[in-house]
This record gives sequence, structure tokens and C-alpha cells, in this order.
Amino acid sequence: MTETMTRDPDLDTACDQLRFTASQLRGVDEKLRTMDPIKDYKLLARLEYERGNCRGDIIAKARTLNMPWRTLLLFVEETDRLRRKHKRRPTVQMLENAFEAIQSAMERAAIETDASMVLLQMKNAAAKDTINAAGAGREYMKASA
Repeated sequence: MTETMTRDPDLDTACDQLRFTASQLRGVDEKLRTMDPIKDYKLLARLEYERGNCRGDIIAKARTLNMPWRTLLLFVEETDRLRRKHKRRPTVQMLENAFEAIQSAMERAAIETDASMVLLQMKNAAAKDTINAAGAGREYMKASA
């Protein structure tokens, strides 16, 4: 039996077939993040259309594999990244290790983001208190004049 990347020949085939689509989607997302939508609304419309087509292809394949489309996209991106890094198809163990590392990193990022959000909410509350105090101070000065 030949070694598969994912233990699922259909998923292996999907990863091979969707490599270009995932790459194209990454490029479109990057362009959308860096462009000025006000200045170039025609490009924005074209990129949104292209992103919809790429996502549609991935979603359709994910439905046939009975998995969430983001999971399929992650499989495609990771198999492609590992293939480029090691110059060969990744093994099941390589993918398992990669997914474990991704999950761990994203869990840490989520915790850090939650902590940052709490700090920002505290700063926001302090700023609003200062705004209210300054407003009350101005009103007091006007009233005592």
C-alpha cells in the first residue's frame, strides 16, 4: 500500500487539486488587506468576485468530503507548505505535528488576544471616566462664573 499524506486518498487528491486555488485565495486576501477600497472600487469588486469563486471551489469539495471548508483549506495549505519545505509529499506524522503546532499557537494567540481586549476595555472605561470628569469640570466652571 502506498503511503498517503492524510490516510484518506480522496483528501489527498483534493489537497493536490486545490493547491492553486488556495494559493490564489491567499493572494486575493492579501491584496484585499492592503488595497484602498475607496480609490480602487473596481479592483475591490473583481477581487471579491475572485475570492468568492475560490471559496466556492473549496466549499464544494469540502461538502463532498463532509468536512468544514476551513478545515479543508488548512489541509491544502499545510500539505503545500510541507511539500515546499521538504521537497516531497508530507507524511501523516508531519501533518499531525503541523496541526498540533498550529492548534497550540492559535490557542496561545487567542488567550493573548482576550487579555489585550480586556486591557483595551479597561483603557476605554478610564478614558470615558476622564471625558465625563472633564465635562463635569467645565460645567462646574461655567456655573461658578
